Amino acid sequence: LHYDNGGAHAWLSQVRGRKMFVCFPPSDGDHLHPFEGDEGLLNSSWLDPLDPEADQKWPDYVKATPYVAVVEEGETIVAPKGWWHYAVALDTSVTIMRNFYSKGTRQELTKRKDEVLENAVA
Repeated sequence: LHYDNGGAHAWLSQVRGRKMFVCFPPSDGDHLHPFEGDEGLLNSSWLDPLDPEADQKWPDYVKATPYVAVVEEGETIVAPKGWWHYAVALDTSVTIMRNFYSKGTRQELTKRKDEVLENAVA
């Protein structure tokens, strides 16, 4: 369970098989018992939203609101900046994923000082 680094959005397209996504809005972050992940952000969690005992192991989890979707072959799901997501393959699957930036998140990209990516967003 995590959200993507660098203020990026993400899209994930299912080429083969099915994948279930459990997503949480950024406002639920404190309820997901985050720990410091990449770039020093509290963007990762050991919480498994499919664990039937998750609410016992992680007391604040009951305050979080999960949004669940099953992505079928040929479908795409978008994880906006800061949205927590957890994925599990329901079948043997192939997924293509890419981070991207928008005008609203361009400043996050600029902070990363990666000129190649910065120009790609222009």
